[in-house]
Amino acid sequence: MPKPVILVVAPMPVFPTNSGSRRRLLATCEFLKNSGFDIDFAYLAHEDQIYHRFGKIAPTDMEEMQEYFRNVWLIELNQPIKLKTGASAFELDDWCPQELCDFVAWYFQQAWAGSAILVNYVFLSACLLRTPPGVLRVIDTHDRFSDRRNQYLPFRLAPNFFYTNAENEREGLSRADIVVAIQPAERDYFESLTGKEVALLMPDIPPARPFSRPCKLQAIGFMGHGNDANLVSISRFASAWRQRWQLGLPKLLIAGEICNSLPSDMGPGIQMLGYVRQIADFFDAVDIVVAPMLMGTGLKLKVVEALAYGKPVVGTGVAFEGLSAISPDHCLPSIS
Repeated sequence: MPKPVILVVAPMPVFPTNSGSRRRLLATCEFLKNSGFDIDFAYLAHEDQIYHRFGKIAPTDMEEMQEYFRNVWLIELNQPIKLKTGASAFELDDWCPQELCDFVAWYFQQAWAGSAILVNYVFLSACLLRTPPGVLRVIDTHDRFSDRRNQYLPFRLAPNFFYTNAENEREGLSRADIVVAIQPAERDYFESLTGKEVALLMPDIPPARPFSRPCKLQAIGFMGHGNDANLVSISRFASAWRQRWQLGLPKLLIAGEICNSLPSDMGPGIQMLGYVRQIADFFDAVDIVVAPMLMGTGLKLKVVEALAYGKPVVGTGVAFEGLSAISPDHCLPSIS
């Protein structure tokens, strides 16, 4: 008996799995596979476009995706998606291009098409309107976007990612039969917003190593993708660390794509590792992990991964949102 097929739509590729959003996407696909689904995957080349606009090459492994999924499509964009708006919020469908909606309509006209669709992020929800009756429609939210802009105000920054208001987010979520949240607080918020039950799918990251308490602190570490939340947070923390650092104190090692958005020389006491191919190599190099997050929504997978690799983590309350943290070291109000 053939397996049921689900079409997964995302604005980022799955491989290489080098960011929190990609790790969430892969974890969701693993859950679907373990639940008995075959998966067709449609990658809307939005993240690819963003890399190009900043003069960078997007890390995308189409060959590995073709091996992992039943079918894979790359949906190119005719016009760039705007990263900023002068309004107080993006309109709900500003980031959902016609090319994606047309692809979804075409896909479900094919004889081999799936019976369900899962869309990553509410801002792509317009394509759900192009599915025929009887297709199960799912949104994996990843993040809360209502009033997300307010997080940037204390830093006098304009966000480079989607944000909207509660009315738009409610409308987008109403297009789905099932809404999935990544952590309990956002599940509760979406339920209050929609008046409907919201499913909770937290990432299942098994322990990779037993917990180890360092005998001596020689290096503390931060690894992250090059998004706004990481850039704001580690920039502030690194500045404070540099000002107070002296010989004999541990070094701060910064790894991941975030290094491309930071100066190559961050000053004394700070070492830039750049992109690390094997995540285990990073955790081998540090004694503890810091998560000085000052903003952000969703679940901070960098924290979950560090704990899975047996590393002590010190972080702000923002970094541990959704993880039911009780230790004072996991609920710090600021980086100072």
